[in-house]
Amino acid sequence: MSALLFDDVNCTVEIGFSTTSGANTVPIGGFIADIVWTDVTAYVRSLSFSRGRSNELDTFQTGSASVVLSNADRRFDPSYASSPYNGALTPLRPVQITVSNSDDFGSTTITPVFFGFVDGWPQTYETFGDATVTINASDPFKVFNQLTLPGLWEDTIAGEYPLAWLRFNDGDTFTLNDEGSTSSDWRWSDATVSGFSRVQGKSVAGLIVDDSNQAGEFTDGIQAFSGFWSNELLAYDYSVEFWFQSTQGESESYGLCSIGTGQNAVWAQMASYLGYGVVQACIGNPFSLSSTFDVYTSSVLVNDGKPHHVVINYGTTPGLYVDGVAATKTADDVPTEYVFGGAESGVLGGSTYYTFTYKNSRTFNGTIDEFLIWDHNLTTGTIGDHYALGTGTFAAGERTDQRITRILDLVEWPSDGRELGVGLSTMQGARTQGKTALAALQECEAAEQGMLFSGTAGTVEFRTRDDFAQLTVQTTFGDSGSEIGYQDISIEQSDADIANRVTVSRANGATYTRNDLTSQGQYFVRSLEVTDLESDSDQFCEQLAIDLLRRYKSPQNRIRSLSGTLRGKTGSQKQSVLSLLIGDKVTVKRRPQSVGSAISQTLQIQSVRGEIGADNMILSFDLAPAPTQFFVLDDSTNGVLDTSRLGL
Repeated sequence: MSALLFDDVNCTVEIGFSTTSGANTVPIGGFIADIVWTDVTAYVRSLSFSRGRSNELDTFQTGSASVVLSNADRRFDPSYASSPYNGALTPLRPVQITVSNSDDFGSTTITPVFFGFVDGWPQTYETFGDATVTINASDPFKVFNQLTLPGLWEDTIAGEYPLAWLRFNDGDTFTLNDEGSTSSDWRWSDATVSGFSRVQGKSVAGLIVDDSNQAGEFTDGIQAFSGFWSNELLAYDYSVEFWFQSTQGESESYGLCSIGTGQNAVWAQMASYLGYGVVQACIGNPFSLSSTFDVYTSSVLVNDGKPHHVVINYGTTPGLYVDGVAATKTADDVPTEYVFGGAESGVLGGSTYYTFTYKNSRTFNGTIDEFLIWDHNLTTGTIGDHYALGTGTFAAGERTDQRITRILDLVEWPSDGRELGVGLSTMQGARTQGKTALAALQECEAAEQGMLFSGTAGTVEFRTRDDFAQLTVQTTFGDSGSEIGYQDISIEQSDADIANRVTVSRANGATYTRNDLTSQGQYFVRSLEVTDLESDSDQFCEQLAIDLLRRYKSPQNRIRSLSGTLRGKTGSQKQSVLSLLIGDKVTVKRRPQSVGSAISQTLQIQSVRGEIGADNMILSFDLAPAPTQFFVLDDSTNGVLDTSRLGL
């Protein structure tokens, strides 16, 4: 039930209670729409909420709400067994606050004003038997600030369906079963592999960042598998992919892997000379009528005790890639001796089946992890992405909204909890290890120079620079009869808003500083620094510095904030105020004492605060000058020269 406040305005407070395990709690992996709400409005005495930021150059932080509940019958006491919510009065229960309003034509609109999660259930007991619980709630940004990003590798690889995937995940030792298709170490798409030798080795920590799965440790004579691979399993084009780590430094060659038979075979070794180790691969040539193999040698040094990523493509686009870097084809070779014979056609961590000029003479000592076989050639882009993901790095070149989507997917935020504009900036390949989801999301906000905040209904809202230019004025506040009135307004001019030396830099990129000497002569040097942006564009950083200097080099008489009660407004006026969101544009007019010209400014909402009592509702807004889109020189998205098109 809702509580009538005044003039057909109603407020409702609901909490996601349940005695069913997992239901109505933090909606990770589910849907916000699936939360079943319990109405507790009858016990609400007062409430307030706050969302947003006070300054347009700040990032958005966690929003909050405070709700005072009557607890005379102990229903909100977690220690009271007879409470109707017994067992459900736990932290992080979802809470939502909505306001309904009837317009001038009798139509009712329900508007959400806050969504978050209960911090706790503190008890307060006063004289004469009165008791209350004041619950404080935080919006989803609190959750994001407590979630450390998981590894990207496993989710990505699983979604690309490798033919086979060996993960070395059998506890202290790994054992390959005689029937490989039943081994828990292997993941399959539709392939069947059999005939493995039963070989044991030690499992050690994995080589993939943030990966809980283990890797296989190899010593002389230990081979991960030696078994039969039907040639039908390997398509005309196929790829082999794995990670390895070693410090072997003797001037020898050490077998890493060998797959396939005859001309459809590939093998790789780590070759060391005078302590410097590289990867060499021999790749069969399906287009050759002879027994010639192509030999590739990497430029990346690999026996440094660090994880390294290897991909070998066989078929249409043959090649060797180490840590995403394409190796050089150094020679052709013809095998002089077939070593093993028989049906065996797969070895990992052992010597090869063929003897070449570049033959390996020793088995591998070190660690191998995440061994994959693909039924197609991996592209250079995919290879680079796999290497980046395995090292805990987001792939470069993603749009800001694409990066936000990836982050929200990683923490399993509900798909119905997202309202994302299409970003104009693209991102660098940023490291994820140890970052919280909120920190990674705010990197996207800064790179876009947009707005990223928690919405009123549990949504993550992302407004881009283009959104600012496209938005129209939603509401006009003023002090005349036709405008929506306010009761408090703050107008000021401050030196804190002056910036006449602006420095903008991006991570691993150039730094741009722009000065306005005239302003510095009037107001001293006032510096503004925007540093370490994860944008991949130097041009964007340069134009941002120019734009910020344009906006802040001179003081402005700014309307900072305003507030007003909904009481006494028409139904349509109340709804136009209730529906205002962070990022919306409004016009504010002021005619001080009817002296001189009126003050009129078009502004953008930076924060929304509300206080709701028994018979009133006051809303307050922090405001900033509405930004405009800026032109980025020679940028394919934000500006194009010498064509008929200009970016907004």
